[in-house]
Amino acid sequence: MNYSYRLIEIAKSVKQGSSLVDVGCDHGYIAKMLLDSNTIDKVIESDISEKSLEKAQMLLSGEKYKDKVKFIVSDGLANIDTSEYDTLLIAGMGEETIISILNTSIEKVRFFSNIILQAMGEGSNIRKYFKENGFFIKKERLFIEKDKYYRLYELSNKETNIIDYKFPVNFDVNDVHFLKVYYDNEVKNIKNILKNINKEKNLIKYNELNEELNKILQYMEKINEKR
Repeated sequence: MNYSYRLIEIAKSVKQGSSLVDVGCDHGYIAKMLLDSNTIDKVIESDISEKSLEKAQMLLSGEKYKDKVKFIVSDGLANIDTSEYDTLLIAGMGEETIISILNTSIEKVRFFSNIILQAMGEGSNIRKYFKENGFFIKKERLFIEKDKYYRLYELSNKETNIIDYKFPVNFDVNDVHFLKVYYDNEVKNIKNILKNINKEKNLIKYNELNEELNKILQYMEKINEKR
């Protein structure tokens, strides 16, 4: 089976010997990849959609998966007993949806030693949530597939290491080229706005954009120093 670059990169974040809860599993591709490579010992495949879960059940219907996979229809972690699992995976959802899932079942989330989130969005909102709720970013990634940006976070439950939630934390230097493409576009957009804005009439907005531009440039300098 040919897996997308996004799914392969998500799977790389799961540690050998993990027991996984895959929330929003959809077709079950990540679980199949991890089971076939003997990366995980067992997995709960969960989705709010019964039809999506049926697709995962079909994919993982073989005898070799029988004792390693459980299928549960659930809104987030609501219907799942997570007590015997150490890794949480939520992938392919928007930032606000993931925040809602985490917040609704925060006590369950606290017991996972590894949390892997692939969120769709700009990054600031979900990092702000991590900061305010005591999550530590072990690694953050940004990659591009088919002209779409994907953010991947590896978290643990300990004192947060986030200072400015507007920028990536513990960024994987192997992904710097993707980050550069992203922020080059941001810089270009801000410069275009600054060029066309009426400074006298919109001084506050002008200064805010100028400050944002300088922060981006400073951040990229730091990232480039680590390469």
